Amino acid sequence: MADWVHKLKVKDLIAKRDEETISIVQLGEGFAERIRALKLNKNVVNDHTDQEFELMDIAEQFEGIVENEEDEADFDTIMEQLYDWADQLIYTPKHLMQRKMCWIETF
Repeated sequence: MADWVHKLKVKDLIAKRDEETISIVQLGEGFAERIRALKLNKNVVNDHTDQEFELMDIAEQFEGIVENEEDEADFDTIMEQLYDWADQLIYTPKHLMQRKMCWIETF
């Protein structure tokens, strides 16, 4: 178990995609919008400039998704990068639960 410092809520976007009410392009745009709105807590995040840069790069990749035969695979690859970013460990004093960067709420 971890203490997640941030939370990115995207389950509504995933549900819409599952229901086929939005396209993969709209899904990517929605993810990018939510990522850009996420404010990192600079009091607990080490090297926040690098982490913000990496997160904005992921947002740009989501915005760049186009509908083609590879779109689902492209989306999955970017999601893996987002999960890797979110699972970063954050300095945690010894007596506290281990902190991690961000919970990605998908369900």
